[in-house]
Formats: sequence, structure tokens, C-alpha cells
Amino acid sequence: AIRLLEMDGHNQDHLKLFKKEVMNYRQTRHENVVLFMGACMNPPHLAIITSFCKGRTLHSFVRDPKTSLDINKTRQIAQEIIKGMGYLHAKGIVHKDLKSKNVFYDNGKVVITDFGLFGISGVVREGRRENQLKLSHDWLCYLAPEIVREMTPGKDE
Repeated sequence: AIRLLEMDGHNQDHLKLFKKEVMNYRQTRHENVVLFMGACMNPPHLAIITSFCKGRTLHSFVRDPKTSLDINKTRQIAQEIIKGMGYLHAKGIVHKDLKSKNVFYDNGKVVITDFGLFGISGVVREGRRENQLKLSHDWLCYLAPEIVREMTPGKDE
């Protein structure tokens, strides 16, 4: 899979942050975390290349009326998400956008996708204080409590 980033590739601060996050990303290898395969760092063309995730997102899986989720399967899915997130946190990587649409489920295996590179892909606005984010309203349900505690309302939010 290829994830193109929409940002000013000539902005040196953004480019530096992109390179730093790529360096963190390339050091990951875990069965519950999508496999990093490469990056394009040729401004303004910036992209992350990962393995292709088979199966469906957890979001579509749990909403499928044909899907049967018993307590054991639910626990197994939760445990695999915890293992993947624990691995990322041990590496000093904060996902920043964990939600059911960023978790794939295929043949009993969970794979977490789309972590990192969140702060430079259009969420952080230019000219705003570092700890203020412009978020769409549906993200609030998925934000970690420590991020919500740091949020303050802006004048246009």
C-alpha cells in the first residue's frame, strides 16, 4: 500500500519531521503492526510504502450482520490490538489515530495501520500553537484521554 502525504515538501520543518518519523517507522517489525517497506522522500513527493493488508477493516467486520463475534473472538481481537499498541509504545511511537478503520482483520489476525505521520498530514495547522490541533468532530470519540486533556478550544472551533 502507498500512502501519499499532502504537505509542503519544501517546508524544512515538515521534511525534518517526516524523516524522523520514517526513521522510527522503519525500525518496527511486529505481527500486529503493518510492515514498513519504504518511503519516498523526494519533495514535494512524500509517501510511505507498507505491505498490503488483506481482509477487512475492523470497522466493516464488526458492522457486518453476517459476522458473529463471540466473547472469545472479541477478547482475541482486543489482545492483538493491545500487543501491537504495546509494541509501538515500547518503541516510543504514539499511534495518534487508533480507530476501527485503521485496524485490519483477516483470518483471525489483527494488523494495525496508519500510525505516526499524523502530525504532518494536514491535522496540525500552520500558525497555531504547537499543542492545538484542528480535528474533525468524529475523531473526538477515538482520541486518547491524554490528548483530550491537552486540548484547548481555539477561537474558530
